[in-house]
Amino acid sequence: LERQPEFKRKARLCDDPILNMVLLRYSELCSEKSISFSCDVRSDSVSFMDATSITALFGNLLSNAVEAAEKSEEKSIDFSITYNPDGQCVIISLTNSCDIAPKIDSNGNYKTSKRDQNIHGYGIKSIERVVRDYNGMSASRYDYTTRTFHYTIRFPVDSSQLHLKE
Repeated sequence: LERQPEFKRKARLCDDPILNMVLLRYSELCSEKSISFSCDVRSDSVSFMDATSITALFGNLLSNAVEAAEKSEEKSIDFSITYNPDGQCVIISLTNSCDIAPKIDSNGNYKTSKRDQNIHGYGIKSIERVVRDYNGMSASRYDYTTRTFHYTIRFPVDSSQLHLKE
């Protein structure tokens, strides 16, 4: 896919080809929907993950963020991935504008805001599966003051698991 002409003409948002395609797709979608999209992905920060996990995790995170941001007045998404060598972890941070706090069900899970609720909610389950598969931890919160939704994921990773360039 990365050899396709349409991807060669695009800016490079990160060094991982799969994640780069996901980010390009959502960057363009944000542009079409007038959503400010800020992205900072550090070199080799997802090299410990397989392509399927990258697609499932970041596709679903960004899909949910775009859905909330496009309904908000501010319309913004701030996304970053960094490797912390001291804490031996990769931190994924996603903050998006969200004028209305997400609804939570009786089990403490986020409820889908889509019409047909029986066929939705799999995105969050996919995110949780990837976090679990890589022994990660995730936390989310809604900030009523700034009307933003924050999702943070921490994966325990040491430098031997990453393909860091010297």
